[in-house]
Amino acid sequence: MSDRESTPTAPRRSGRERKVVKQFQNDSRKRKHDEQSENDQEGGQTDGDHIVSDAGSNSEGVDEPEYVQRKTSARGTRGKRAAKSTVSRRRKGKGAEDVDDGAKLAKDAKISDDNRLFNLVISPATALQDTVDDFLESLDNTSAQALAELINCFLRTCGCNSSIDSDQVMDTDGVVDVLDDFTEAFKGETMPAYPLSSKSPVFRKFRKSLAEFVNRLIVSSAETGALYASELMPTLQAWIAPLSSSQLRSFRHTATVIALYVETALCQVAASVDKELLTLSRQKEAERAKKSARNKGREQELESNIERVRSTQKTLKEYLQDIFNTVFVHRSRDHDATIRADCAHELGVWFSKHPSYFLESGFLPYLGKTLSDLDTSVRLEAVKSISSLYTKKDHVVALNHFTNTFKPRLIEIATSDIDISVRLGVISVLLSIDNLGLLEDDERNQLCLLIFGQDPRVRKAVAAFVQLTWAEEVDQDLVEYGPTNDTSSKEQRAGAKCSARLLIKWAQTLDKASTEDNSENESESADKSNSGAKDAALRTSPNDATNNDRLSMAVEALWDEMEFIRRWNGMLNLLLMDHTSGSGAAEEAPSGQSKGKKKRPGLRKEDSVVEQIWRLSEQEEGVLLDVLVAALRIATTKAKERQQGDKRLDADDDNASWDDITLALIKALPSLFIKHQTDAARISKVLAIPPLMNIGMYLELRMINAYEALWDDVSKQFLTHSSPNVIRRAVSSIRHMLLTASLRNINKKKFAELEEELASSLRRLVGTGRASLKSLETANLNNDRLHTLSTTIYRSAAILSVKDMSAWLEDDDGGKALRILDITTSVIERAKLGHKNEDHVIEQAISILFSYILWKSHGVTAADGSSAEGHALQQALKQLRDPILQNLTEYVIGENSQVTQDVKRAL
Repeated sequence: MSDRESTPTAPRRSGRERKVVKQFQNDSRKRKHDEQSENDQEGGQTDGDHIVSDAGSNSEGVDEPEYVQRKTSARGTRGKRAAKSTVSRRRKGKGAEDVDDGAKLAKDAKISDDNRLFNLVISPATALQDTVDDFLESLDNTSAQALAELINCFLRTCGCNSSIDSDQVMDTDGVVDVLDDFTEAFKGETMPAYPLSSKSPVFRKFRKSLAEFVNRLIVSSAETGALYASELMPTLQAWIAPLSSSQLRSFRHTATVIALYVETALCQVAASVDKELLTLSRQKEAERAKKSARNKGREQELESNIERVRSTQKTLKEYLQDIFNTVFVHRSRDHDATIRADCAHELGVWFSKHPSYFLESGFLPYLGKTLSDLDTSVRLEAVKSISSLYTKKDHVVALNHFTNTFKPRLIEIATSDIDISVRLGVISVLLSIDNLGLLEDDERNQLCLLIFGQDPRVRKAVAAFVQLTWAEEVDQDLVEYGPTNDTSSKEQRAGAKCSARLLIKWAQTLDKASTEDNSENESESADKSNSGAKDAALRTSPNDATNNDRLSMAVEALWDEMEFIRRWNGMLNLLLMDHTSGSGAAEEAPSGQSKGKKKRPGLRKEDSVVEQIWRLSEQEEGVLLDVLVAALRIATTKAKERQQGDKRLDADDDNASWDDITLALIKALPSLFIKHQTDAARISKVLAIPPLMNIGMYLELRMINAYEALWDDVSKQFLTHSSPNVIRRAVSSIRHMLLTASLRNINKKKFAELEEELASSLRRLVGTGRASLKSLETANLNNDRLHTLSTTIYRSAAILSVKDMSAWLEDDDGGKALRILDITTSVIERAKLGHKNEDHVIEQAISILFSYILWKSHGVTAADGSSAEGHALQQALKQLRDPILQNLTEYVIGENSQVTQDVKRAL
C-alpha cells in the first residue's frame, strides 16, 4: 500500500525537550516534573524552536539496562551526538491549541472530539513525545482513567464514537460483550470511511502519526518500566485482540494495524534488551577473567542485572508471542487483501528489527506462504520483506531452509507472475540468493531464458544473471583450452563465442518448450491454469518496424552489463575470419586483386589466426551476426546523440562518433558481402548494416569506387535472392542510399541500372508482343515459372513502395517493349482463374497498381489544382484510376467471379 510506513525508530515530532521521567512506580510513588531541571540539562536549548530531548541521568553506582539508561560515551561525545540527533524539526507544541485543532479535524470527519489523545494524534502540529509523556504520567496517577482514554482513542481511530469508562476498561471478562454492543450501535450509524482507509486530506498523514504514537508509547513505557509494572500491555492485549477479530472491517483493520505497530515497537525494545544482555554478559566475563583485584561485589551486581534483564527478556518474548498468535496468525489469512498486505509488510519489519528472535523461531514459513497469495499487493509486500532479508550475510545460515523450500516458488513467480512489479522484486531477490551461491545452474538458466522476454524491465532485471552465467562459461573455456597465441583479445573473442553458444542453447530451450506447449494445447485446450502460464514472449519472437527480434531485444538489455557487446569491433573482426579452417584465410578476392596479396580490411595477419577457443560453428556465426547488427543499432543511436569530436576514435569507443563507426563498417562490408553472399539468412543480416551508416562519408573520404561497389553488392543481393527478408533488407539499404543528396548522381545512375535489370528480367519471363500478354492471362504456369514470376513481381512491389517508378511502369522503349504496367495488369487478370497457389503473386501485382496510383496522386497534389495544367493532371489521373477500380470491383462482387477469398481481402 502506497501510504504504508514502517514504525519509526528515531524521534520525529518532539516539539520541546523530552520530559525527564523516573522509574515507573505502580501507585506507590508519583512521578513529578522539575521544570528547572529540564532547562539545566546538558545540551538543552532555551528557545522554543529546537529543543534537545532524550536527556537523563541515573542513580550513582547502579547499572541500569539499556532500555532505562541513557548511555553516554566515556569521552562525552557520543551523548552529545545522540542528543543532537533528537532535535525536533517542528515548532513547539501549544498544548490546548493542538487539542482544539485535532477536535476540529475530528468533527469535520464526523468523529466525536471527546477524546484528547485522538485529537492530539490527528493534529499534524502535535509533539507526540510530549503526548506520550503526559499519558504515562496520567497512567502513573490514575491508571484506569488513562487506559480508558487510550482504548477510546483507538476506538475513535476505528471511526467508532462509542466510549468505555474506567470500570469497563479493567473488566477484561466483559470486553467481548462491550464490543458486541459497540458493533451493533456502529452498524446503525452512517459514517464516512474510517481514518486508516479514508482519502480525505484530514487523514493524509494520520497513519504515520498513529505509527509514531504507538512506537513512542511502547518505547517510552519500557524506559520508565511502565511496560512491565503497569496494566498497559494486559489491557492492550485484552481489547486489541477481540477488536482485530470483529466482523466490521474498520474495527478489524484498525486493531490489526495497531497490534502490528505494537509488535514492531516491542521488537525494537527487545532488540535493545538483547544487546544490553550481551553487554552485561561480556562485562561479567571480563570481570571473571581478571586474575588479580577481582571485585566480587561487582560480579554479584552484574549477575543481579543479568537476571533482571533476562526476566525482562522473557516478558518481552511473551508479549511478542501473544500478539503474534492472537492477531497476526489469524489476520494474515484475512479475506481482506489490505489487511494481509499490512501483515506481510510488518513481518518484514520484524525480521529486520529483531532477527535473533524471528529468524530463529520458525516465523519464516508465514512469509513464504504469502508468496502464493492471490492478491498482487500482498505478494508484492511479501517480496519486499524477503528482499530485505538477503541484504545481510549474517542471515544466510538462518535462511538456508527457507531458501531451499521456497526457491521453486520464487522462480515460478519470476517467470510467470502476472504483475511486473512482483516479478522484478523476485528477480532481485533471486539475484541476492545467487550472490550467496544458493542457486543451482539449471535454476539460473531458467532465469536466463527471460532475457528473451517481452517486457524490457524484465529483460533488464535478468541481464545480471546472464552476465554471471556468461562470465563463468568464459572462465571455464579459458581454463580448458589453456594459453593461446593471441593474448590481447582472446577473452573478448572467447566471450563472443560463448555468448553465441548460450543464446543458441536458450533459444532452443524456448523453441522446444513452445512446441511441447502447442501439442498440449491441441490435446487439452481447456486446461489454462495459472501455474502453467509463461511469459508471452517465450512463445513467440516479436518483431516490429525497427526489426527488434528477440535477439536484438536481448542485446539491448545486455548492453550495459556485457562489455564485449559494447566493444563490437572485436566481434566484427571475429566474424571476418574464416572459421572453416585453422587460419583466417581470405575468401575469394574481388576481380582485379591478387589472391596472394588479399588482406581482409581491419585485420592484421596475426589477428586472422583462428584458435579453437573462438572457432565459430555456422549457427554461432549466424547468431553473432544478429548480435553485431543489434549492437551497431544501439551504438549508432547513441553516437548520433553525441557531438562530433575533433579527432578519430576507435569505432567501439564509448565516445566514438557516427563517422568513426561508419569508417570501420566501410572497411568491413565488402568482406562480409563476399563471405555470406550465398547464404540468404546471413546476407539479410549483412544488408541490415548499410542503413546504420553515414553514407555521406564515402564522398568525404573520396571513396566513390567503394560506394559504387556497395551499390553493386546490394543490387546483386536484391536481384539474385528470392527470400522476402533479403529483398526487404536490400530495399531498405537502397532507400537509405537514395536519401544521400550529396551522392545523387551516382544514386541516379545505379538506380537506373537496377530498373533496367528488373524490367528486363520481367519482360524475358513474359515474352514480347501483345499476344504474350493475352497468353499470360490464361496460360498454365509450371512451378518454376510461377516462382520466378512471383519473386520478380515481389521485387517490383517492394522497390515501388519506397521510390516513385511511375515512368518505369509506363516505359515501352519507344513501342519496342511491353510496359511493366501492362504486364502487371495481365497478372492481376489471372485472378479470374481462381488458382489458390497464385494468390501471392496476384496480391503483389495489386500492390504495384495501388502504389502506382498513389505516386500519381502525389504528383497531382503537388501541382496547382486551379491551373489548367493541374486540372489536366486531375482528369488524366481519373481516366487512369477509374478503369482499374472498375475491374477490381468486378473481381470482388461479380456474379461469376472465381476470385479466391485471399485475393478479395487484398482488394
